[in-house]
Amino acid sequence: MQQYSKGLLWVISGPMFAGKTSELIRLYDRTIYANQKSIIIKPSIDNRYSNEEVATHDNRTRKSFILNDIEELTNVIATESPENVFIDEAQFFSSKLLNVVDDLRKLGINVYCSLLNQTSEGKAFPFMDRKDTVATLLVKADHIETFSAVCPLCGKHATKTFKTESSGQEVDVGGSNKYEPRCYEHWEPKK
Repeated sequence: MQQYSKGLLWVISGPMFAGKTSELIRLYDRTIYANQKSIIIKPSIDNRYSNEEVATHDNRTRKSFILNDIEELTNVIATESPENVFIDEAQFFSSKLLNVVDDLRKLGINVYCSLLNQTSEGKAFPFMDRKDTVATLLVKADHIETFSAVCPLCGKHATKTFKTESSGQEVDVGGSNKYEPRCYEHWEPKK
């Protein structure tokens, strides 16, 4: 495993169905194989596939800490003493995530985040408190992987998330029942 400096921030971004959580799990598994103490967390709002585990759309799972508020991570860190923290669906936490990530990095803890980089309207995804967006986390990152999916209409690279039914809500947690990946040509902004 390639060695990076301690306090690394690695961000995995892209639209829905691009394999972001799969990549997060892959990176997590590598740290476990390297005998590094690692934990995965996810926001409690993301209960699409499991209430206790991080889960991919194709049902790959890993046991995780489920947090209502990102500041709860402080207690988990004190108890678990990890070298690496993996955060799934980072956009579903408040903007306090930015300070928590900075604090972890100062402690020499590597942070890996997967997140949606855009809303279905094509705007930078806001954190749940609307005080900032994931764009701020992206500019802090040491390493960014941007994934694309496949547009189901034409087979081209899909970099957008298309909302199949308008709910009027900016944050509307769902899976294939509400969203599809789309290429720019077949995407239209929807709330």
